[in-house]
Amino acid sequence: MRVTNNLITQNIIRNLQQNMQEIAGLQQNISSGEKIKRLSDDPSSLWQIMSLKEKLLFQEQYNLNIDNGLLWLNEADRALESATQILQKAQDIALQGANADKGDADLQVMAIEVDSLINQMLDAANTPLGERYLFAGFHKGEKLFLRQGEGAAEEVVFNPALPEEVLGRTEREILPQVKEEVSLNGKELFIDGNIFAHLFNLKNALEAKDTFAVHDCIANLSIEQDLVIQARTAAGTKASRLNLVKEKLTVQENNLHDFLAGLQGSDLAAAATELASRMLAYQATLASATKVLQTSLVNFLG
Repeated sequence: MRVTNNLITQNIIRNLQQNMQEIAGLQQNISSGEKIKRLSDDPSSLWQIMSLKEKLLFQEQYNLNIDNGLLWLNEADRALESATQILQKAQDIALQGANADKGDADLQVMAIEVDSLINQMLDAANTPLGERYLFAGFHKGEKLFLRQGEGAAEEVVFNPALPEEVLGRTEREILPQVKEEVSLNGKELFIDGNIFAHLFNLKNALEAKDTFAVHDCIANLSIEQDLVIQARTAAGTKASRLNLVKEKLTVQENNLHDFLAGLQGSDLAAAATELASRMLAYQATLASATKVLQTSLVNFLG
């Protein structure tokens, strides 16, 4: 009889433990919202989940790269817009200065205005972006462009203390093995493009009260303005391309999240129903135990 009671006791304990494990598992599924947490739960689905999570990490990184690239391009657009407006003001001054009716005092005031425009253009060329410079993405520290010299010899130059390597291409990977350049070469645009040279020519011509030379500056400044507009258009085209890629990546990322949720997500309603069923089974097992085992044993198991 003692052997029979031992067997019954072991069987009841085993059933209770199994029910408790199942209840604990269901409670964990409900609290976490996930039905697969270990390889043993569903090996095939778990490998898919791991693969999807890896893809999502790459997708998220590409989106971060695109956001950073858009930051560069949007800041470049603002700086180039400022440069365009400065060149337009310089042309307006040149048109006024080319008028033979303007007196010496008027021309001197205009020269001072152009001097201010040169400083504004210098600020645009040295536009910072965080710890770096917009038109030289590899550089931190000293300004890229410096104003030096006096009188007719005054000019803006690329900082001679810096290697030209700082002007290298700044790229962002936006898709697997696909990179987009998000930088603009400031030296090519502002120095090699003669923007500052033509602004200084206008200033010097106004100071010299040479209305013919002032008139010659109008066409040159217009050409420089067109070049800046072209650079701005190129930056805008790149930004549009990045936004398009970002939209596609966002759709793909949402689809991956939905698929992932379908694989690892727990059906809360079904899990709650099953939990209630398991709890009833557990209570039934306890009730059955009271009819077979001694009260002390039932109390111990409960």
